[in-house]
Amino acid sequence: MKHDISIFSLLRAWWPAVLLVVLGESMAVLGWFDACPSLDIPMHFLGGLLVAFAIVRVFAHLPEGSLPRSRWSRIVYIVALTAIVTILWETYEWAQDTFLGRRTQLGIPDTMLDLWLGLLGGFAYAWYKVKR
Repeated sequence: MKHDISIFSLLRAWWPAVLLVVLGESMAVLGWFDACPSLDIPMHFLGGLLVAFAIVRVFAHLPEGSLPRSRWSRIVYIVALTAIVTILWETYEWAQDTFLGRRTQLGIPDTMLDLWLGLLGGFAYAWYKVKR
């Protein structure tokens, strides 16, 4: 399975995160986040966790020796890549608010909490996976 970075291996790695996006967007369209704003909290944590899951799955397809052997270095790689996706997600939410008139971001404190929850989810999965 190593060295096989095909479109199918990427799809297998990312499908849980994509499913969460579809679920989250469906919940937003149905007004669930308006009815229960606290649903946003587990969604961002779970999003970070599933992004880290996908990153670890992609890492499994890299050639041996491509990643550092140090556990802490691997955790930093996973969390850093999760942070990039989290920032892109918050940019997506901003674009929805700005160009589509949605009310996704409720202000700077909400956005910062979303970012931290995504990072925490990514760190939790990275810690679990690397420490095993």
